[in-house]
Amino acid sequence: MDAQTRVEEIKRLHEQVKARIEKSNLSYHTHANKHKKKAVFQPGDLEWIHLGKERFSSKRKNKVMPRAAGPLEVLEHLNDNAYKMDLQEIMEF
Repeated sequence: MDAQTRVEEIKRLHEQVKARIEKSNLSYHTHANKHKKKAVFQPGDLEWIHLGKERFSSKRKNKVMPRAAGPLEVLEHLNDNAYKMDLQEIMEF
């Protein structure tokens, strides 16, 4: 084979591999997100928040205390995964 035919064959092989990887990734994505539903909150909605161990540790005296707080008002919708919440009730000591 001359060099030009070999180059074309390699390019075609790369395109096939790329297509298979994209198809495989789509399959993984649809399977992983099958039971997930999108929840978008608007300002004024009342929602519960779940606190991590390191957050608001002064309110959590032991590990069996609840990690949820709420309902709290959503003040601002920043993006689908970030919101400004009214944390006045949690922060009161």
